[in-house]
Amino acid sequence: MLNRTIECPVDFVLINERKARLTAAGIFILIITYLLTQFWIIPVFLVVDFLARGFNLGSFSVLNKLSERLIRLFSIGLKPVDQAPKRFAAKIGLIFSIAIVVNHLFNFINASLILAVVLAVFALLEAAFGFCAGCHVYSFYTKFLKKKGSAFTAILIVAGSLFLQQAMAQPTKSESNFTIENYYKTRWGFADEFITLWKANHYPLLKKAIEKKAILSLYLQKNQCCTAVKTAGGILK
Repeated sequence: MLNRTIECPVDFVLINERKARLTAAGIFILIITYLLTQFWIIPVFLVVDFLARGFNLGSFSVLNKLSERLIRLFSIGLKPVDQAPKRFAAKIGLIFSIAIVVNHLFNFINASLILAVVLAVFALLEAAFGFCAGCHVYSFYTKFLKKKGSAFTAILIVAGSLFLQQAMAQPTKSESNFTIENYYKTRWGFADEFITLWKANHYPLLKKAIEKKAILSLYLQKNQCCTAVKTAGGILK
């Protein structure tokens, strides 16, 4: 009964399912590489490759060529399957790849990584188990999104990317000024000597901290038996 709810596109053109699964394995490896390195050229490459395979330009697909070589090299047999679901899946992969590139360019790294993980999961399911993601996505598309139009679909993808970025964004810590007091005890009669040494050694470091905006201000207070240094604002680094 479950299969009756799944609709698959059909164009009666057969391809080798094993080649499609090898191609999916290549996509999975590339996505994992992107997740580890965040190298932007990888999703750009996938945009070109998905574009070629999604619009009947398979001869320009590098991953397709590599899969064909592996099939010939290891004498992998033929398992015919209709190409329409694979083409539709490639178009979905194209949309995901474009979304990853756009989010990466606008520095929405969290959103791009989440989209990459979703794409990697679908590629792994296709490569390891022959799971037809294209059929499931096509069923959802025909039942819900096709009626709304392509503009609604694009808006939905953009809104989802922005939501993912906001959900994964780290809250920025608010900085507030505060005061630190440091007290030094010296032997009776040695306060002047201590202050001289402090000004020669420690005071230049505090001035550097002021230049770096880590400290807003400081002053020295001399009492009868101790020396107090008071700093205001910033975090000492």
